[in-house]
Amino acid sequence: MKVITTSSKLLQIGFLALLLCFATACGDVTSGTGEFGRVVYSLYSHYVVENSNITDISILAGHPQEIRTELTSKGSEDVKTPQELTHEVSPSEGVSVLFQDDGYDVPDMTVTVTEPGAYTLETLDGDSVFDRIQFTFEVPSSLDAIVWIRRSSDSEFQKTSATGTILVDEGTQVTVIPIPVDSDGNRIVGDFESVISATPGDLVVATENILGAYEQSIWATPDPVSLVFIDPGTVEVTIEDAVNKVARVLVFEVADN
Repeated sequence: MKVITTSSKLLQIGFLALLLCFATACGDVTSGTGEFGRVVYSLYSHYVVENSNITDISILAGHPQEIRTELTSKGSEDVKTPQELTHEVSPSEGVSVLFQDDGYDVPDMTVTVTEPGAYTLETLDGDSVFDRIQFTFEVPSSLDAIVWIRRSSDSEFQKTSATGTILVDEGTQVTVIPIPVDSDGNRIVGDFESVISATPGDLVVATENILGAYEQSIWATPDPVSLVFIDPGTVEVTIEDAVNKVARVLVFEVADN
């Protein structure tokens, strides 16, 4: 069994998730103000980040990262048409930048960096540098994992340790949040597509997350991954960042009901 879980930001999914975040703590945001104090640059993650300053953390290389931007009060005073601001990353080799007009002020962007290292992001007003900030991109040494399980007799999910063998029973549902980390165990911030596989595959099934059911249609998504154990036995679930060639194996011992 193999599942590809992506971080696609469908409008309706993002809106529902945003409403949920207002009610409960979820994920984390790292941000930092540019050198000239005009733009705040932010990056969201599904997991907690110890340092809240975006210039003091490492960003995941090899995958598209959505950098959100917002003008400070000084920035609002210094530009007449913020929608016309653009962004540029240097060095530019192996870098792609896609603009996202949020219809509010300075456009957001999706940045993909293929090589680790230090990069400078400049926000431009015509030919002039409006603001700039330095980011560090890094390739992970390994993957950590947050594991949530809901046993067949439970109504709520519980977080469990990802180390050792995880004891579950038939009908248990599990979801996994992979976290890229460096050689010192520090979390690297960023979104990425992971490949989830299970061995043996006939002991587990992947399910869709249903967000809404209507006569005309169903709103559902495979992200985050949702697995259900259907038969007893030992199951190895592998989470892989195929781009950066790192993986984490979780071992589940499934008991018969």
